Amino acid sequence: MLKRAEKLKNIEEILKYIANLEIVNKEIIIDYDKEDGKFGAKLKKLLDELEKNRKVKVFLFQKETEEEIRAYIVNELGINGRDLALLLEMIGNNPFKVRNEVEKIKVFLNGEKFDIEKIKNVVSVEKEYQIYEMTRNILLNNPADVMRYLEQKKEYMGILYSLYKKISF
Repeated sequence: MLKRAEKLKNIEEILKYIANLEIVNKEIIIDYDKEDGKFGAKLKKLLDELEKNRKVKVFLFQKETEEEIRAYIVNELGINGRDLALLLEMIGNNPFKVRNEVEKIKVFLNGEKFDIEKIKNVVSVEKEYQIYEMTRNILLNNPADVMRYLEQKKEYMGILYSLYKKISF
């Protein structure tokens, strides 16, 4: 995996080199992130040419806005605004992760109506949300869950900091 390829001055030459490698049953992923989501004409032409000649397979993933991500989730899961906000808080708003988690939820629910309580144990929860939940458990005097979490994750400082923010005046 080649990350931050947009910082390379000679990405076209590197792509040509990679395209000519004799690689069988392997994938090379190149992460090329542009703020505006657009490639230069020279790079776009090269990618089109390499794909046409079956040297590479190009998958473009454009950045999605928060509104597009929200609309996608509502459309796919048919959830209300409160559940949508909670789900996004749990899984984050990375478009790739959102798509994966939505597909996982759909498979799990198997046509049943969306219920946030049912899917909590199925989704891959963001670390920040876990810390929020553990802080909430401390404040609600539910230490058993917090102790289990701390034994597994060793996230002492995150919880202490979150508690400090909640109780500081």
